[in-house]
Amino acid sequence: VMLACVFFYSSGNHLYLPLTNSIGMSFAKDGKVGSKLGEISAANTAALVTGSAVLLILFRFFRLSFMLAFSLGALAFLFAGITLFLMGRDRTSKAKQRFVFRREYGLYYWLSILYGARKQIFITFAPWVIVDVFKQPVTTMTLLFFIMSVLGILVKPLIGRLIDTAGEKFTLGLEAVILIFVCLLYAFAADIFSRPVALVVVCVCYVIDQCSTSVSMARATYMRRIALYPEDVSPSLSLGVSIDHIVSMFLPILGGIVWMKGGEFGYRYVFIGGAVVALVNFISTRFIAKRY
Repeated sequence: VMLACVFFYSSGNHLYLPLTNSIGMSFAKDGKVGSKLGEISAANTAALVTGSAVLLILFRFFRLSFMLAFSLGALAFLFAGITLFLMGRDRTSKAKQRFVFRREYGLYYWLSILYGARKQIFITFAPWVIVDVFKQPVTTMTLLFFIMSVLGILVKPLIGRLIDTAGEKFTLGLEAVILIFVCLLYAFAADIFSRPVALVVVCVCYVIDQCSTSVSMARATYMRRIALYPEDVSPSLSLGVSIDHIVSMFLPILGGIVWMKGGEFGYRYVFIGGAVVALVNFISTRFIAKRY
């Protein structure tokens, strides 16, 4: 039953992933699409931090049971569902077909593939470097998660405004350049610095990487900008999520084999590969047409 519930929850979560950007962009004024997505993403992160703090207090001091905790979660989802049903439909364009695949959107699909590779490298292997290579306890990861969540409330609106002012080409390119250096530091920090300093460097890289995932908003605004028809946006965003998840399913297997077969240097090879992906991503962003 538990596994069925996890599967059902994950399915609903992935259904909502592309809709978040689609709904957010429908409420944005011209020239403020990135800012609106940044505000929504920051609100989401603020709710995450607040909810986590409340649950921590309830579990720590009031011995909250899991039954009551999940019941509160059910009420929150019920309220969210009612709110979504009350939304007006006048801002949306009904899709003429459920599946959209056009040659004109090829670069967006390719960027989704690269994002899937980039995302999974850091989701799977970045925490493992901190835990396995630097022998850090779970409290370190918890602290890093809290820091990046709080920073996300501030950083995400800034990224949204950067998308509006500098454009998707600059924003996605800047992220790719940052990730090249982040990957190289992950790979070689232990060789360049003393172990305590290297740990700090890797932790900073982890926070920077997690904050930079919000740059994915630029892919959504780019898709909206190049869409031939308004009704193509939501199906194309959904396809982009599917594409990056396909990559995400297979990359950890390959990376895990490289890590294990490489012995002491295995994790370095994984992040050198990540730097190569980031470089390819940067080159690919050069083909994004500038806004006029």
